[in-house]
Amino acid sequence: MSDSPQINSQIPQPRHQRYRPDIDGLRAIAVLSVVAFHAFPDWMKGGFIGVDIFFVISGFLISTIIFEGLDKETFSFSDFYARRIKRIFPALLLVLSACLAIGWAALFADEYKQLGKHIFSGASFASNFTLWGEAGYFDNSAESKPLLHLWSLGIEEQFYIVWPLLLWLAWKRKFSPALIISTLAVISLYLNLRGVSKDAVATFYSPQTRFWELLSGSLLAWATLYKGDFFNTIKVKTGRILEVAIPGIQVNSGERQLSNLLSLVGLSLLVYGFWRIDSGIGFPGKWAIIPVLATVLIICAGPQTIINRLVLSNPVLVWLGLISFPLYLWHWPLLSFLWIIEAGNPSYKALLIVLVLSVLLSWLTYRLVERPVRLGRWRKHVPSTLVFLMLVVGALGGLTYKKDGFGDRVAANGVKFSEYSDLLAINLGLGDSCVYDKDFKTDKCKFGDSPTVLLWGDSYAMHLVQALESSKDVYSFRQHTASSCRPILDMNYYDNGPDGDNLVKNCLRQNELVYKWLSENRQITHVILSSPYNLKSDIFVEGKVVKGGYDTQARYMELTIDKLRALGVKPIVVAPTPWSGYDMGRCWARRSLVRAEASCDFLYKNSNEMTFDISQFMQKVETFAPVFHLQDLTCVDGVCSTHINGFPLHRDKGHLSMSGSAELGKKFNLTKMLIDRADSYWDNQ
Repeated sequence: MSDSPQINSQIPQPRHQRYRPDIDGLRAIAVLSVVAFHAFPDWMKGGFIGVDIFFVISGFLISTIIFEGLDKETFSFSDFYARRIKRIFPALLLVLSACLAIGWAALFADEYKQLGKHIFSGASFASNFTLWGEAGYFDNSAESKPLLHLWSLGIEEQFYIVWPLLLWLAWKRKFSPALIISTLAVISLYLNLRGVSKDAVATFYSPQTRFWELLSGSLLAWATLYKGDFFNTIKVKTGRILEVAIPGIQVNSGERQLSNLLSLVGLSLLVYGFWRIDSGIGFPGKWAIIPVLATVLIICAGPQTIINRLVLSNPVLVWLGLISFPLYLWHWPLLSFLWIIEAGNPSYKALLIVLVLSVLLSWLTYRLVERPVRLGRWRKHVPSTLVFLMLVVGALGGLTYKKDGFGDRVAANGVKFSEYSDLLAINLGLGDSCVYDKDFKTDKCKFGDSPTVLLWGDSYAMHLVQALESSKDVYSFRQHTASSCRPILDMNYYDNGPDGDNLVKNCLRQNELVYKWLSENRQITHVILSSPYNLKSDIFVEGKVVKGGYDTQARYMELTIDKLRALGVKPIVVAPTPWSGYDMGRCWARRSLVRAEASCDFLYKNSNEMTFDISQFMQKVETFAPVFHLQDLTCVDGVCSTHINGFPLHRDKGHLSMSGSAELGKKFNLTKMLIDRADSYWDNQ
């Protein structure tokens, strides 16, 4: 740029950075770890830290390009962003377009609507903010979001927007880039460490709590370019120390040993991170320091160390590093669509086929799209064309969202996609106002004029409403439910997430209000309690968090039953249907979609382990209260059904669908069965 300042005479000329194949090898390790985590999370629990490796590499390479351009007075914003567009847009456009096309043919209206939103966010590099807004992981499962992985690309692009301008301003005003980088990195790291315990979701997706990782690479770029002599001095002094400590070693040999040590320590830290870190801990937080420091050490060690030269510069790893960006983009949508189509239960063979397909598509993308776009004869007009195409794809995504996923699309069986979305809609019982009805005054949460039955619990109580309504012998009842709040007084399960304390507070208060309402409304004769009870989670009781367990929860359940009996009511506990481990509602819908037999039935003995945990818990509950097992209605001769009268019995992995609940009530006269069971038990006590 013509108005760039002359180089500060106190700053040495930078050392030109040549291509380093070991960095491509490091890219390969990063992308392979992410792919392995996504495909086999139980085997590669810490693989997601590959994203943090990418962040450091990106910060290092981008800052190197900017520093060298500023030094040579050749830096141009237009050239910088044109190169970024040609690097990122071609593969991203291909993946976004493919997702839009596959989604049209395979996704239900609600799924396609969400995909449209994510395509718009991906095209505008704001995926991290969109996913942040959806957060909690009580929304749709992560596996059902084909573009979930674009959150990291959003953070990188946001960094690319602000970072060149900041460095250019610092250079123009002759501020110390190292000081600016260090200051911003420390602030970002502080926000990360402070925020992860308060709002883990925000800390994960927020750029200001992630920029320190890219800035670590930027600081390394500065040090490599301008402080090479300082590094060499340290190596020489270390070599002399090694000469004294180890007889026969030469100074130059000592320098090499130090570089090899840095590389070995870095690789060891990565291996430790892959093994030790998992998604259940507070991440990024302090744990993100491990992959960031490891990457810095490996790059700092240089390309001539044994590990960098023989391992990371291996031709296979270098080749994978060259296709790492398209591989990162392709692998997750393909895995996600497989997960969606197979209702969360893909076979290992299918997973392996998808991974091979991901590598093949990545290579083809690199050879037939990326390289021609970057090196072709029409390079001058490429950036503007790519920007226009990205605007078009983003607009199509936005239109898909606005049109509610084009629900009027017709499947192969002649049914509209929107009808499947309606069948699998969230079941809130009598309405969304009853999800947390804290004043108990609205008539929307009662069925009939003078309720004598109370339905109390969480979402596994809500899903019983249609069954109670549709039974032949209908009792007037009232719904008092709250999401994630089990119907046990003075305790609740504890979510270690950012909103865990509020959840406990709200649930304890909710249950107090339910009990108070019962004590003031003595016309209630029966109370139906329903919940999955989350037996493996931590619980909050007596002012502290303790490990969950059958005995503690059963004790408080018994105290709750005793208090209800003291009010003169007859409680009955409803145990949920068995869990299959996969999305039973989507499974039914997918098979119906292609005219296959709409059955995803499973053997009870193959149920998810949660089913057997509940069974053990209910055995304890049966010593002091009547228990009704829904599996007695849905499982026959050891086979558990996932459909009823032509409708899906479930809407997901465990909740009854609205139609399934209604059909269950009609078929078995469920309300009468519950009341009769309660009367029989308590009248004989």
